[in-house]
Amino acid sequence: LTQLKSHAQKLAAFSGKYQELFERIASTSIELDDLYSEVEAFVEALEANPNRLEEVSAKLEVLNNLLKKHSVGTIEELIEIREALKTSVSFTENLDETIALKEREITEMANQLDSIAGVIHKKRTDAIPGLVSALKNL
Repeated sequence: LTQLKSHAQKLAAFSGKYQELFERIASTSIELDDLYSEVEAFVEALEANPNRLEEVSAKLEVLNNLLKKHSVGTIEELIEIREALKTSVSFTENLDETIALKEREITEMANQLDSIAGVIHKKRTDAIPGLVSALKNL
């Protein structure tokens, strides 16, 4: 590019029609220098953060392992599996609460049944002397 610019400058000295060509080449050279500087800055920024690269690589490795583990091909399918697992875990967690609630209900009903059984027993006990007397009179 430098040689092209040099040759165009020499040609521009011979004729005015080559001056425009030289100016275009010079403008392109300046633009390419700017682009080179920007790309160099991007490269330096990338190289300046190897920890971030390691972090991203580790996350990608985890994702790839999960894709293999669950035999799926896309992240969307993996997300669906995650949601299904969340639902299952939520159900299991709620299952413990449901079991505890049912156990309390069973205890409450058993207490009510004991109370009713006590009342029935008392009524039977109270009725026995009258029944014995009635049977003797027969």
